[in-house]
Amino acid sequence: MWRHGTVRRGAVANINGLIDVNSASSSLLLAFLNGIGQSGTIEAINTRRSALPFTSNQEFLSLLNLNPETKERIDSLVTINSGQRRENGQTAPRELLQILSGSNASIVQMIALIDNRFLRTRPITKVAVWVLE
Repeated sequence: MWRHGTVRRGAVANINGLIDVNSASSSLLLAFLNGIGQSGTIEAINTRRSALPFTSNQEFLSLLNLNPETKERIDSLVTINSGQRRENGQTAPRELLQILSGSNASIVQMIALIDNRFLRTRPITKVAVWVLE
């Protein structure tokens, strides 16, 4: 319960451009895992997410055989709650586009290299509103 005069702080993160490990298509998730050298984990991840969705990025990352620094980088590229099966190339971080395209070209060129089945054609806008009374 918020009280009048109290201050609440929150952060709004753009999850629209991240890979949703719970709802991404299997082909998109496999392309992502291939890009980070973890394609051998796709069966374990698909089994896990179909039985019980991941509740945190850390649960997902625990299935990957990566060093701590790489896990930290990957953590900023995935989410568990966007509900999107495809990626938004317009809002995706450059590093994610590099992973999916296998290229370090311009953003436009990387998007052109990524399979169209993986990309959304328009952005999704999510808005968070806090009301203080």
